[in-house]
This record gives sequence, C-alpha cells and structure tokens, in this order.
Amino acid sequence: MKKISFIVVLLLAALCLFAAPVVFANHDEGKNLPYFTRMPNYYVSDNEDRIFDEYAFSTNEGIKKVEGKKFRVTYAMNDGVVPSSQLHIVRYYGNQVKALGGTTLFDSEDVDDKAGRVATFTLIKDKKELWFEVNPYNDGEGFVLTIIEKEITS
Repeated sequence: MKKISFIVVLLLAALCLFAAPVVFANHDEGKNLPYFTRMPNYYVSDNEDRIFDEYAFSTNEGIKKVEGKKFRVTYAMNDGVVPSSQLHIVRYYGNQVKALGGTTLFDSEDVDDKAGRVATFTLIKDKKELWFEVNPYNDGEGFVLTIIEKEITS
C-alpha cells in the first residue's frame, strides 16, 4: 500500500512539474495602457510606468522629444495563433486614436533605430497632449506601445 501511495504522489508531482509551464506560458506581466483596448491574441509581456520621462518620437519632420508621464507596454503573441500583420497592428491602434480625435504624424517601415514598422500619433484629451508610438516587430509576433502624457498649461 505504501508503494502505491508513493507512486501516486510521484506521478502527481511530475504532472505539476510539467503542467506549470503550460499554464503560465502566456501569463500577463502587467496592465494595459490607458486609452486603448488591447489587440486580440496578444498578452502583456513587459510594462513600464514613469512619473516623468522623455521619449523621442518619429515624425514626418524628424525626431521630436516629448517629456511627461511615460507608459510603455510590450505585447507578445499568444501561443497557437496566427500573428497579425504589422500594418494591421498599426491600423488597430491608429483607428482608436483617430476615434478619440487624434492624428497620424508618422507611419513607416524605414526607421533606422527601430525594428519593424513605426507609427506616431497625437491627440489632445483632458488637458493633456498625448503622444503615442506603435512599433510592431518580428512580422507581428510582438509590438511595443509607448505613450507620453504632456500636461497642457494655459
């Protein structure tokens, strides 16, 4: 009887050991960014919030450094799904910015220091100038969203 109990305990331990990586394979490491709904089939793999920072956004006129509260979230594709195209990811978030009254400042696949496509958007909301960058990479297997909230002083 003791031998059967030992084997059952051993089998349960092995099951837990091998099942754990499957359960946590797409574990969210953070929260979504404000202003957006998350793109389906992606999870948060990393995030960063800073009370005050700067970020260099690409625009059609060149690089624009913007200072303010910074949010940055990296998303990765869930297991077993087909990745969205880089264009689809950019349009998904660009359409949300436009629905809030924002504009596109930049959209290109040819940015020296970035992998993949880069799009920059801006809008004014709740006395804040908001700057957004969407940067999908690896053919849509992941992407980074960066937001700077710049307070508008009258």
